[in-house]
Amino acid sequence: MFAFKCKQCGYGMATTSGVPEKCGYCLEYFSLERISHEEYHSLETTDGKIKESDK
Repeated sequence: MFAFKCKQCGYGMATTSGVPEKCGYCLEYFSLERISHEEYHSLETTDGKIKESDK
């Protein structure tokens, strides 16, 4: 599982392959950057796809 954060709104997203084309929250295109699972869990808002036990 790969974790990403939107540079515009700070939303955390996770995928099993590839970088998402747009943010699932603010819908901004090409605004996602790769982050660690630890940073993903520290974000205020996420899609919840990576569980704390997946670290």
